[in-house]
Amino acid sequence: MTVRRRQLVLFDIDGTLVDVRGAGRRAFAEALTLTWGIVDDLHDIRFAGATDLGVLQQLRQRHELPEEQVPAFFHHMERTLARALIIEPPHVYDGVRSCLSAWTNSDAMLGLLTGNALRTAHVKLETAGLDRSPFDVGGYGDEHHDRNELARLAVSRAVSGAGHDFDVVVVGDTPADIAAAKAVGATAVAVTTGHYDEAALREAGADLVLPNLAGFVPDP
Repeated sequence: MTVRRRQLVLFDIDGTLVDVRGAGRRAFAEALTLTWGIVDDLHDIRFAGATDLGVLQQLRQRHELPEEQVPAFFHHMERTLARALIIEPPHVYDGVRSCLSAWTNSDAMLGLLTGNALRTAHVKLETAGLDRSPFDVGGYGDEHHDRNELARLAVSRAVSGAGHDFDVVVVGDTPADIAAAKAVGATAVAVTTGHYDEAALREAGADLVLPNLAGFVPDP
């Protein structure tokens, strides 16, 4: 008899679980000003699928900003974003709460695979009213600029903590999420709640494309 391995399900945040309606971009710009005195509206920066550290590297090169102030930048960004999202909490996409509830009550391990810095990720979940306690592991956008490396990091943490391998599923809304899934041999589940439609996500190699997370629940 074939015994199925336990699943590890890694969720993206922006465009997949919540929509912060541009608050992240605005907080990023304000944190740049608070940290380095730089004014940049970031109009030419694509955040969808990017990591905070990757975006920051672009901006540090553009403005020749010193690296030693990067921790201060992330501190300012967390505080700025938290203030904004307390006033206008994130929109939680249809199906997210039921999806997370179903997976939390399964035997799967859950994690986050996000371009957000750790504390920024937590701020978004908390202000959206989403419980972050079910997410046992993660790969975060202040740990590496490459999302593929964040996927490897999250899987490594899960395997190290559990002492065994997993069948991995990565859930996201961009081609970058799909690429990260392929980088770790995972099943790529994509939703069209973000900036990409079904055709673009299928072309990027998604194994499953859904309109939202309502239909993404564990097999009975």
